[in-house]
Amino acid sequence: MNNVIVGAHAQILGNIIIGKNAKIGANTTVLNSVPENTTVIGEKGHIVVKNV
Repeated sequence: MNNVIVGAHAQILGNIIIGKNAKIGANTTVLNSVPENTTVIGEKGHIVVKNV
């Protein structure tokens, strides 16, 4: 996990990988791996922005 931002009260559950430059919003529950350069938000953690 390089250059990753994790918001307050976010939960990362399970054996997953968080890619470089990822952003995880506050109160987000992450259940799947997060690709590089993405923003994930929501109760069940869905990708809203993917920068190339």
